[in-house]
Amino acid sequence: MRTISKLAFPLLVILPACVVALLAASYLLGMRFNVSQSLPKGIYWLTRQEARRGDCVIVAVGGEHLLKKVAGVPGDIITINEEGVFVNGAWQRNSAPILQTYFHLDRHHLPDGEVLVLSDYTPRSFDGRYFGPVSTGNISCSLVPLITW
Repeated sequence: MRTISKLAFPLLVILPACVVALLAASYLLGMRFNVSQSLPKGIYWLTRQEARRGDCVIVAVGGEHLLKKVAGVPGDIITINEEGVFVNGAWQRNSAPILQTYFHLDRHHLPDGEVLVLSDYTPRSFDGRYFGPVSTGNISCSLVPLITW
């Protein structure tokens, strides 16, 4: 009976503490877990590189931090209407607004310091089709997918 209790302490106390410490260290080093519907669920690595078209980013909008992809960059022409979002004339996948209130743009030229963020992963995402372009200053980091499912 004593042998079982000697094994139980490491398994019930030390092992979970090591797992928590490993997760905390991973977070501090830049690992992030996505469980949102905006992008594939998985493990992402935080980088401080400047966001480019197609990059996953964390962007602050209305006090919330959202995980989205950069769809439009400075110099692009953006249209947002009832059909969806168009970047340089190309329709963006899963971009048709579901809500009646969306951000209308007609051939808007994105200036320096502005990007358009979307989720092409799901049509139900709260993204640039509802709040329009955002300042690049609202982007806190880029994320690189490590493992997704």
